[in-house]
Amino acid sequence: MAEPSELENMAQAAPQTASQPAQQQPEKKKEETPLEEIANGAKNVAAFGVGTALPFVWPFGTGINNAVTALPLAMGSAIEDKMQGKPINWVKGAKESLVGTIINRPLERMFGYINISRDYVTANYGMIPGFAAATAALGAAQAVFVGAYMGLNHVIQNHTFKGLYEKLKKDYLPTIKRTWKYVLPFSALNVTLLPLTGLYQTLGVTAQLAYGSLMSLLFRLVGPKAEGTSLKNLVKELNPFAYIGGTISVTAKAAKNTIGGLYTGLYDLGRAIGGYSAKAAPATAPALQPA
Repeated sequence: MAEPSELENMAQAAPQTASQPAQQQPEKKKEETPLEEIANGAKNVAAFGVGTALPFVWPFGTGINNAVTALPLAMGSAIEDKMQGKPINWVKGAKESLVGTIINRPLERMFGYINISRDYVTANYGMIPGFAAATAALGAAQAVFVGAYMGLNHVIQNHTFKGLYEKLKKDYLPTIKRTWKYVLPFSALNVTLLPLTGLYQTLGVTAQLAYGSLMSLLFRLVGPKAEGTSLKNLVKELNPFAYIGGTISVTAKAAKNTIGGLYTGLYDLGRAIGGYSAKAAPATAPALQPA
């Protein structure tokens, strides 16, 4: 059998070579039409409004206490988006607000039981054992809260129980360990020293919920993170020098273009006037010499 000629080899290799650049080129992201941009903007505004209003229209608990718990969770969702280098998903944030609104009432009761146990142990055994009992009760409550939050948030975000067992199996224990390691030492102040302050005497459980919300943001930073999530992305987004530098660069460019355009305009105007004067000047007749 005769071997293929060089021309046949080139003909067979040509389609493969031509297809390689097409495979290597990344797919371009489809640009949104103006109508799609308007629709997405309206959806984001609606989600923001719903997420903000939910704590105040929820029939259980008080609006202020619900908001103190729910809105920081929605804020945490935005922080998570930025840590992933993504734009803020306002719909996801509204769902987080719903989760916080639902769990707020059980949180209030949890703090109430912890306060009762602390006061009882303190009255019978002293302040240090009372603080230790409150901290231990808080650690146990955090284990329950983390599981409830992860489960409820998964169901509300995805509208299904599918994948819930796998998520809890994968993330629950690591999250508890991180929470006890990084959050509990600070959260313990919420059930030991804070109730002794005038702020607690004035606001009651609302003060503890507010402090707990700060801890929820810390929980967001140290809790379970999706792949590609990094604090570096958040720091980059919050870096003011990037915006200042960009503003200075844009301002300098605008000033340069403005001054350059003004100079060019004046220069062209001068040339035009000079050219017009040269054209408009009449030719001077030679003077007659006396005979």
